[in-house]
Amino acid sequence: MVRKIKVGQLDEQNAITNLDSLENVLENSIAMTQYYLQIRYFKFKVSSIIKLINFLFFL
Repeated sequence: MVRKIKVGQLDEQNAITNLDSLENVLENSIAMTQYYLQIRYFKFKVSSIIKLINFLFFL
């Protein structure tokens, strides 16, 4: 059995698919940004601790 699809329905389905794809891209971008910021924060904390230790050793 062949199902007929109107042009408007196809355009609407394409629009929904495009929006879903865009949502996935945005979610991935947010996740990558959070991951990047967590790494930067961790590096900052580690470097701060190392600087503090160096400062205390060379007083």
